[in-house]
Amino acid sequence: MAGQGGGKEVLARLREEVEELEEGLNRQAEMNSIRLTCCTSKTQQHSGSSRVQLYCITGQCSELKFQVEVQLSEVKEDQRSERTITDLNIVMDTSDLQDFSSFLSGVEDSRDLLLFFRTLRRFSERCRDRRKTFQHFQEKYPTVVSLPGGCRSEVMALQHPEASGCALLVHWSVEVSREGGVTAKIDLLTKAPER
Repeated sequence: MAGQGGGKEVLARLREEVEELEEGLNRQAEMNSIRLTCCTSKTQQHSGSSRVQLYCITGQCSELKFQVEVQLSEVKEDQRSERTITDLNIVMDTSDLQDFSSFLSGVEDSRDLLLFFRTLRRFSERCRDRRKTFQHFQEKYPTVVSLPGGCRSEVMALQHPEASGCALLVHWSVEVSREGGVTAKIDLLTKAPER
């Protein structure tokens, strides 16, 4: 009977630790806007002092979903352990994000996981700012403002109902360099009817 009481204490302590870890993960997600939804690991090779593991991490940052596969090699020598990312594969739906897909290729080549997450956060923040701004103007001036590509569009059209064919187009792109620099670029274009 005494053994069962000890088991309950261990189980209670483990539950408490899991709750603390979940709280920490939630705080971290609030701070950096990155929510991890799944993480798996698989040992691919293990021999003596070396080990190769494959980690698969899925999540989202704002509205952008991602899946990251990281191959991590670990070599132990005496009391030291050295870990190296030997392969990095990032999967995202970047069909409408041309600059971002170019950046992803560079990150995969350099295997710079930290750069990926930092840039993803900054990029998603700029996209969120654009979306909120466009939605604000569309709600405030519904007869004049339209979003031809939907709420995630890079273009906001301003057209007075009585001036058909004449419009101002606000083109707001979020550009990402291969080095991870995130820049907002806003152009104002005019559209006039052909005579």
